[in-house]
This record gives sequence, C-alpha cells and structure tokens, in this order.
Amino acid sequence: MRLLVFLFTLCLPFSAYADQACDTPRSSADVMRCLTQQNQKAEADLNKAYGVLSLQSQGDGLKRLENTQKQWLMYRDLECAMESDISEKQSLNRLENLRCLNRLTEERVGALEYSLKAENDARIIGEVSAQPRWMNALASDYPNVLWRYNDRIEGDFDCDGDAEYVMSGLQVTIDGQDTRPVVMVSENPEIGRPMSSIVSYTDAMDDPDSGAQSCGKILDLKSVESLVGDGADTEADTAGCSQAIGVSAQDCPMRLLRWTGEAYGFDR
Repeated sequence: MRLLVFLFTLCLPFSAYADQACDTPRSSADVMRCLTQQNQKAEADLNKAYGVLSLQSQGDGLKRLENTQKQWLMYRDLECAMESDISEKQSLNRLENLRCLNRLTEERVGALEYSLKAENDARIIGEVSAQPRWMNALASDYPNVLWRYNDRIEGDFDCDGDAEYVMSGLQVTIDGQDTRPVVMVSENPEIGRPMSSIVSYTDAMDDPDSGAQSCGKILDLKSVESLVGDGADTEADTAGCSQAIGVSAQDCPMRLLRWTGEAYGFDR
C-alpha cells in the first residue's frame, strides 16, 4: 500500500506537489524556500513560452506581443504589490507576494501556450482563436488595457435591437505606475469597423472622499433589468431603455452602467 502511494506521488505534476508542500504548516523559512523555487520555475516557463511565441511572430504582431507582455508584467507587479500589502511584517508580505506572482505567472504561461496553438491570423495574446472582429479592434485600439477576455457578457443594452458585448479590464496609466478598472461596451456590426465605449469605474464617483481611488479590479459583470429613471440621469430617463449593466469592483459597491441616449455612463 505504501508503495502504491509513493508511486502515485511520483506521478503528480510538479506544480501540484509544490502547492501542497508550500501550504503545509512548517517554518516560514521552508515556505519561503518552496515558494521561491516555484517562482523560479514559473519565470522560466514564462520566458520559454514567450520566446517561442515571439519567434513565430513578426511585424505588427511581434510589436503587439512585446507591448502586451510589457503591460502585463507591470500589471502583475502592481497587482501582487497590492495583494501582499496586508501586514506590517516584511516577511509575511514577501510570502504573499510570491504566492501572487506564482499564481499570475502560471496563468500567463497557460495563455501564451494556448496562443501558440492558435491560427496565425487570429492569434491575440490571452484570447481564444478565431476572435470576433470587435475583440481584434479592441486589442488594436486599446493596447494599454489588460482585458479579461474570458469574463464577458452580452445583451441589448442600448435597446436598438442588436446585441452589445461587455468586458472589463485594467487600464495602465501613461507612466506605467498605476492601473484603474474600466468597462468596455462594444458594437459588432456586420458592415463597418466595430466601435467600443470605454468607461472608467473610478470616474463614476462624484464624492472625492468616497474611496473610489481604492477600488481594485472589477470582479463581476451582469445584466440588470431596472426601472427607467431608477437612479439614472435625466438623459437615461429619456433613453427609455431598461437594460443596465451591474458592475462590481473589489472593495467597492456595485454600480449600474447604462445607455444615456448619447453615451454609456454610470448612475450618479
């Protein structure tokens, strides 16, 4: 019986075994050593996947890949710095930072490896193959936004009879030192270039003391059937569309995003 358990353990993926080892209550030094080894492996896997993909890219595709990777690295470091800032003890902060770096890096490796299998004319980093036109236009128009491609909704949010697509992301500031949560609503017409509206979640707050600047990434998007005029602006009242988008961000309350008749905006 012990032999079977031993053989099964040998067959476990390294990452699964490492996760169990790092989560086992031991000394902080052992946990730090384990997480550091995980981080080194994750970084090596990331460099390998990125290197192979860059060799298969050229021209604008290579430039997009390089820019996306730079933006993602900035996002990862900012996100992990925020997640690890939970204790006055530097050692605990470092442990949480390593856990975050490992998690996000492994996710990125998976996205890059998936992109390696996608068709050349439809490859967008972190997306599935054969992307719809609105996604391709979005990646081209807003290269400084890290989109959550796998978490999106659709619905007729301006009540024009055609579906719109909604997705969230983190927009990296010009200086690369900070990010802000944003929501995108995109049209996908059969003819013509898809057009998208980008709305900042933090800009929706009137009160500068409301804590809007402390909002983290957007956690949830959902279609909401609401009464016209229920907390909406006057413009939204005249639009006559009851469909709204419920947006929830980390450390902040849910807000309603809706079509005002001229543009998309959050209820005040």
